[in-house]
Amino acid sequence: MKLFTRYSRINLLANIAIFLVASVAFYFSLRYVLIKEIDEDLEIEEEEVAGYVQKHDRLPENISVPDQVISFIPATEKIKRHFSILKMQDREDNKEENFRRLSFSIVAGGQLYEGTVSKSLEGSNHLLRSILLISVSTIFAILIVSIIINRVLLKKLWRPFYQSISAVKKFRLSKNQSLVLPPTNIEEFALLNQTLDGIANSSRAEYLALKTFSENASHEIQTPIAIIRSKLDLLIQDEQLTDKQGSIVQSAYNSIEKLSRLNQSLLLLAKIENNQFEDVQIIDLKKKLEEKFLDF
Repeated sequence: MKLFTRYSRINLLANIAIFLVASVAFYFSLRYVLIKEIDEDLEIEEEEVAGYVQKHDRLPENISVPDQVISFIPATEKIKRHFSILKMQDREDNKEENFRRLSFSIVAGGQLYEGTVSKSLEGSNHLLRSILLISVSTIFAILIVSIIINRVLLKKLWRPFYQSISAVKKFRLSKNQSLVLPPTNIEEFALLNQTLDGIANSSRAEYLALKTFSENASHEIQTPIAIIRSKLDLLIQDEQLTDKQGSIVQSAYNSIEKLSRLNQSLLLLAKIENNQFEDVQIIDLKKKLEEKFLDF
């Protein structure tokens, strides 16, 4: 897996997780704010009822207000003032809806009553759903745009790296060429190019030194071998040479031939190791070996 692909996946998963957590937190925060606002409206209604009772010593008449219900029932004991959420029948469309209710005790005309002020949550829920839908849509739009921008931007940022890799793949020591790396203003890639250039220069110097040594060594070894071979040729041609001496000279001559072939083989291996053969072909090794065996 490419680093770019792995980073994109991790970045995508991280962004999705962050946006999901943010969406849930935003939903509950907004819901808390809306319910808090409704609670404040209910408290205002409670204060107005208390003010009316204090002024007139009787309960106010029930006034029909959209999405709001005020009711009073006689009570035998005081209740603890509290808020609650319950389902109630809406008077306009006769549907069950969620209401926020404030329950409290109040005394009017010497009678204890339990008062309730209820307000529909459907308007707030509808507003909450609309805001949440817009927010989630915006978040996903930002996420998609961010993915596209990151993909385009990261490809552009990583271009010098892939260009450097391509240059390294095409670099050949045997061609005696310099490693040409693309310029970049990104510090990490510049450091990479500097390191690669240093390695290439060091490898080129070592390659040239080894190549020169191999050529010189081959030449220096072949010269004394040629001299020894010529001397042995003269000895073999000597008529005064006995059979025993001839056998010894022939053995020495064979050893010199083996040494010469060994030197050539070592030189060939050195050239192969140094990639000095540019014309590389794929061959059937089994077929070549069979052809060689036929020569014997």
